[in-house]
Amino acid sequence: MDLDFLTSLSNRIIMKKYKYAILFFLLVGLFKPAMAQPTLKDSTAAYHYWAQRGIIEMVYAYMNDYTEALDESKSIEEHTGKKKYEIAFINEINKDTLPDFTTVSALLKANNWTGTEKNILQPLIANYKKSMPLNAEFFDLNRSESKKATAIEIKTVNWDKTQSEIIAKYQKSLVSFAKAPKPSVENTFQFNEPSKIFITSRMIILYTMLVLIGVLIGASFVFFFSRSKIYSILSEERVYYLDYPPLKTEKSIFHFITLFHILKRRKDSYKKHNLDLKKEIETLELENTELKQKL
Repeated sequence: MDLDFLTSLSNRIIMKKYKYAILFFLLVGLFKPAMAQPTLKDSTAAYHYWAQRGIIEMVYAYMNDYTEALDESKSIEEHTGKKKYEIAFINEINKDTLPDFTTVSALLKANNWTGTEKNILQPLIANYKKSMPLNAEFFDLNRSESKKATAIEIKTVNWDKTQSEIIAKYQKSLVSFAKAPKPSVENTFQFNEPSKIFITSRMIILYTMLVLIGVLIGASFVFFFSRSKIYSILSEERVYYLDYPPLKTEKSIFHFITLFHILKRRKDSYKKHNLDLKKEIETLELENTELKQKL
């Protein structure tokens, strides 16, 4: 009895462990595609990734629209090829690396999707090689040849839905790159160039007037300072010559210049008078010498 109870208990524990293990692997399997998103460094990497992935997914979307328009009993080969495409490229689309376009092209040609390879895959690859902007125009293709070949109406439900998802995810990546960068050692200190100064005619006139006013103030200061010094040096002469007739008759803007002019004239007069006296003394001395010789 005890043995049976222990056996039953151990079986329950093992089954419970298996349930938890199965639940764990299911959760990992569900979250693995979301966790396997590649890390994109910049807008260029985002363009290349979403353009390549978009081409692969848009081809699969067209295959879905195409097969949904066909009678299932008459499209076994197309369904089989679509399933192979899904297993090879779509189920693990979230891997870090995307399949090569050559591999995609080879699978389509080998599985009854030659028209899709020619009319869908190759034009999209051409747009990618031309670096066309990843928008609705990028996926705007002429699929009339495929419609004529099948003579059926193909709705673009999967095509339109996948196109909107690819463009939205690409734009979301660009928005993430547009966020303000975090401060780092490199951009902590930034030296901004001084802005250019625009000088108007009004500013030129104002600056000119300020310069002229500064010159006038400086000249006035020099004038009054010099006059004060000169008058202090020639204080006695100035008082004496205030009533001097030439000083009254000669007019000048600067009174002390007239004073200097009069002093210069007086000096020249005394100098001339001294020269005349010297000549007269020399003449008298010569006459005196001649008289002594006669005696």
